[in-house]
Amino acid sequence: MKTTTFAALITVLASSSAFAQDDINAGLKALVGKPAPSFSMKDLQGKTLTNRSLKGKVVILDFWATWCGPCKAASPVMQKL
Repeated sequence: MKTTTFAALITVLASSSAFAQDDINAGLKALVGKPAPSFSMKDLQGKTLTNRSLKGKVVILDFWATWCGPCKAASPVMQKL
């Protein structure tokens, strides 16, 4: 009985995560071709940058974490860019 309940729970969780992924993919597709939301940040010299001040320039945003192995591996390439 416990195995059946566990299997049913796994099935429900798997199907709900599939729907959630579909929602995420639909949301991402809706953003393609749209302008980025307004943002501002400081560069290494302390100058404030905004998406408006960067308009017409190539911008690469790389979100990473110190604990992420693939992020660390990509760092030298991003540094060269």
